[in-house]
Amino acid sequence: MTRIAVAALGLAAYVIAALYVPVLRVAFPGAVAVFFLYAGWVALIGRRVQPFRDHWTVRPEVPDGAICYVALGDSMAQSLGATRVDNGYVPLLAKRLARETGRHVVIINLSAAAARVGDVLRDQLPQLVALPRRPDLVTLTVGSSDLLTRCSDLNRFERDFSELVRGLPAGTVVSDIPWVALPILSRRSHDFSDAIRRFTAGPGLSRVASYDATRAGGYFRRGMRVAGDWFHPNDRGHREWADAFWDVLVVAGIPERLRLAGPGAVG
Repeated sequence: MTRIAVAALGLAAYVIAALYVPVLRVAFPGAVAVFFLYAGWVALIGRRVQPFRDHWTVRPEVPDGAICYVALGDSMAQSLGATRVDNGYVPLLAKRLARETGRHVVIINLSAAAARVGDVLRDQLPQLVALPRRPDLVTLTVGSSDLLTRCSDLNRFERDFSELVRGLPAGTVVSDIPWVALPILSRRSHDFSDAIRRFTAGPGLSRVASYDATRAGGYFRRGMRVAGDWFHPNDRGHREWADAFWDVLVVAGIPERLRLAGPGAVG
């Protein structure tokens, strides 16, 4: 189910309720305006998918002595929701890593917009394995697109994610799913994030607790950190996500290890 479909269902429910509660009819024009404003934001972000994808399609060479950072996942790793591709959490995290380690950081972004866990498993992991050199850092953000797909029930998600975890390199930093403050999707984001928490609890992986951080802030704080589609993070949301990733990297000792050691130090 797409975000537009969810919004349309909400509008339809409002119309039905207005048939029985006359006071709701007064606000009907406003409800219609909100629906079309939301649809406009979804369309705007959709127009950024191709240029952002084109930016990351280039596979740069990793010179000797540089840190190789590989990003896996979905549209969040593609920087969608941000006003510019450089404002996404992946490039922001890379810039901070370069600043703190004093080393050049090269991003190889294997993510794809709308990618689900199964897509990362089938398409992105083989590309990661085929890279000419071992990455120094791997991050993963996936699961949000699974929320929108009716065929992705929790059991299937858990099955695919458990297989994905087994294929990730040691030291990978995995984010769970940020809270989605939309009808229907709110509960699913909790359940799917809980599954990620359980599958990343063992040794070898680190988890960014994005769901807890975004849910604790409530609707107002969340609204200030998402784009107009109420799904992707905006510039502020991407900055805070990069900060959350950084905090987990520091706890794992990754920046210090990369500052002192050469390529391939993680894991």
